[in-house]
Amino acid sequence: MKNVAKNKKEKKPLTYAEAHNKAFWAFHKSSRIMIWAGVLNVAGLIIGIVQRFTEALSPVLFSTDTYLSSRLGGSFYNFSLCFSTDSFIFRLLEALKWTDAGFISLIIGIAILFTAGAVALGVFASQGKKWALVAEIIFYILDMAMIVPCYLIGEATIYLWIMIGLHVVILGFLGVAIYQYYNLFTIEKIYKKD
Repeated sequence: MKNVAKNKKEKKPLTYAEAHNKAFWAFHKSSRIMIWAGVLNVAGLIIGIVQRFTEALSPVLFSTDTYLSSRLGGSFYNFSLCFSTDSFIFRLLEALKWTDAGFISLIIGIAILFTAGAVALGVFASQGKKWALVAEIIFYILDMAMIVPCYLIGEATIYLWIMIGLHVVILGFLGVAIYQYYNLFTIEKIYKKD
């Protein structure tokens, strides 16, 4: 029994290739989170548009009475899976009371621009470009800060919690990506000494 416990405690040290590959794949997977955030941005917009026209939804009322929320009265669109910046811009455009076709065309164009930028950053970051990784983090911190203007316009509380949750998860993945990026250099230094 003691031998079994002793064997479990004694781990075989990783070779350079094993340690490097483990850190590399953890970095590679976590740095591509912005690609998924971009895809989720467009998917969330499409889901919101489809829900608007396929379900007999009652409008979501804003949590506080602000000028913008009074202009909207209520909203039939759910932008909670989109970037917060997108969501805020969409709410401003929604307050203009455009026709559905004009509004939808414009918000799809905006969502595609934001998504293209996020996907490009994700691709470059996964290739090990430090500037892209830093840009991802800066963009996503600024986007998380845009939750505050969404709150100030009186966005429905349930949508705010979804936005906050998504941002925490994605920032967590970006934190892992930064850690693993520098971990790769640490691994090289450790194994070069041996």
